[in-house]
Amino acid sequence: MRRVIPARVIPARVVPALVVPVWRTLPWRTLGAAGAVGLLVVGLPRLSGAHPDPGTALALLRSAALAFALGLAFLLDDPARHTTTPVPTGRAARTALRVALVAPVAAPWWTAVLLLAPGAHRPPAGAVTLEAGPPAPSP
Repeated sequence: MRRVIPARVIPARVVPALVVPVWRTLPWRTLGAAGAVGLLVVGLPRLSGAHPDPGTALALLRSAALAFALGLAFLLDDPARHTTTPVPTGRAARTALRVALVAPVAAPWWTAVLLLAPGAHRPPAGAVTLEAGPPAPSP
């Protein structure tokens, strides 16, 4: 039987002290570029006046989600990891804080992507959002 190691609890006073340094290390240019590519992928057919069929609209939404996911992958790369070894929190806590700081940006972006898809041919928003989200953990 495997031994379960309890998660290390982060003191509440440490999180506010980490917000500003972690915010500064976020790859905002990369996230912005990935978000712009995703918006362009979905928005270009609308700008050209084309009305894609439902299958193409779904493929465009999937492509936009993939573009933004590639930008989000850079959240896992912490450029300060070599200089922050003496901090009282582990790397997992800093990565979780990075994700928490980007989540309020990702939600309106995804809403904009969904609204850029043509309304008549837009797949169900809930199903596409669930498909674009993170995979469920395996048991």
